[in-house]
Amino acid sequence: MLTGPLLLPPLLLGALLVVSGAAKVRHTDATRSAFAQLELPRSLTESPAPLLLPWAEVLLAVALLVAPPPSPCRWP
Repeated sequence: MLTGPLLLPPLLLGALLVVSGAAKVRHTDATRSAFAQLELPRSLTESPAPLLLPWAEVLLAVALLVAPPPSPCRWP
């Protein structure tokens, strides 16, 4: 289990990803518009990618919060 200062970054990143994903779920047209404004390829803009992106962010946040911490590195 992570403790102290090592616990804060994954929690903050997880919260940020959840908020970002939730905002994109609520405003799918804005997400698709952002893809177009970034001049991404048309095949990507018109694909299901703008609809899947928010769910991928939420899934990543959950994975980040439930994944076990890495084992400490021990140098010989």
